[in-house]
Amino acid sequence: ARFAHDLKKAAPVWDLVREPEPVRAGGTIVFPDFLLRHRFDPKRQFLVEIVGFWTPEYLKRKLAHLREARLDNLILCLDEERGCDADEIPEGARVVVFRKRIDPQAVLKAVGYMR
Repeated sequence: ARFAHDLKKAAPVWDLVREPEPVRAGGTIVFPDFLLRHRFDPKRQFLVEIVGFWTPEYLKRKLAHLREARLDNLILCLDEERGCDADEIPEGARVVVFRKRIDPQAVLKAVGYMR
């Protein structure tokens, strides 16, 4: 809720949609946390996955599924304490590292939005 509020305040032309459509990833499906969509150019949209407090096993599985999905519009917000290896990050993902709170400006920079 805090991230949605902060993002709306920072960039009112972007909508943050909770629980967007699932995405195919190999033999399973992935449920991204959010869809970030530009209000006036809906083709500009990005899936946002927040990787915060999870077990190492869950994190490995989650990242493997995201790699299998081969998304070209993925923003991966990683808690700096999770410590992922570079080869675990899905190819092409825009990575935003955070500590306690996701900086909406960093997410906007990742999608190339500058006011």
